[in-house]
Amino acid sequence: MSEPWLLPPDWSRPVVETLEWRTDVLTASRTGISQHRALRSLPRRTLTWRLLTHGTSRQWAALALAARQAETWLIPVWPDGQWLPAPLSAGATSIPCETAGRDFSAGGKALLYRSLTEHAVIAVAAIAANGLGTAAIAQ
Repeated sequence: MSEPWLLPPDWSRPVVETLEWRTDVLTASRTGISQHRALRSLPRRTLTWRLLTHGTSRQWAALALAARQAETWLIPVWPDGQWLPAPLSAGATSIPCETAGRDFSAGGKALLYRSLTEHAVIAVAAIAANGLGTAAIAQ
C-alpha cells in the first residue's frame, strides 16, 4: 500500500508543477501532412518543492526514505490544502471543504493532516460543491 508523504514544503520557495504530454507525430513523406496522436490520455504531472527539516521531521524524512526507497508515495497537492472549518467526528462520511478549482477526484484519495503522527488518508467517493463524500473516517 502506498504511504503519504507527510512533510510539507518550505513555503518560502514556490511549489513548481510541471505537466508533460506525450504525442506521436507521423509525417507523410510525399505530402508533408502530419498526423498527431496522444500517447497518454492525461499529462504526466510532477510537483517539485524544497524541504526544510530539522529535529523530528528530519528523522522522519531519513527513516521514511530509507525504509521505502523507490516505492510509490501518495503525494499531497500541497497548494490545494485548506483548513477545515470544524473538527470531524469519528465515523463522519462527509468532509466540508471547498472543492472548486482543487484537484479532488471521485475514486481518488485525500489527506487529512494535522502532524506527522496525526493524519489519515481517505478514499473520496463523491465530490460536491461544498465538500467530499467519503467512506467512514477512521480516527
